[in-house]
Amino acid sequence: MDKTSPIGVFDSGLGGISVLAEIHKQLPHEDLLYIGDSIHNPYGTKSEEELLSLCLAICDELMLPGPGAVRLFQRHHTGLDR
Repeated sequence: MDKTSPIGVFDSGLGGISVLAEIHKQLPHEDLLYIGDSIHNPYGTKSEEELLSLCLAICDELMLPGPGAVRLFQRHHTGLDR
């Protein structure tokens, strides 16, 4: 991981903004990328296949600029957690 790479963060809506703010507070010198996917909200009604497809597409977008890490917020992003 390149030390200059940003940290990618995404959430299915606006809830991740408070987490993003806390990440910025804890890591003020890190560059952050944030995607709030409110267009596909709510995630809780999606099938596992839909969740996986959405999450992979968003992670692909986050990976374009080459983030050093991607953090998922919202229990449904892992959607496959039983």
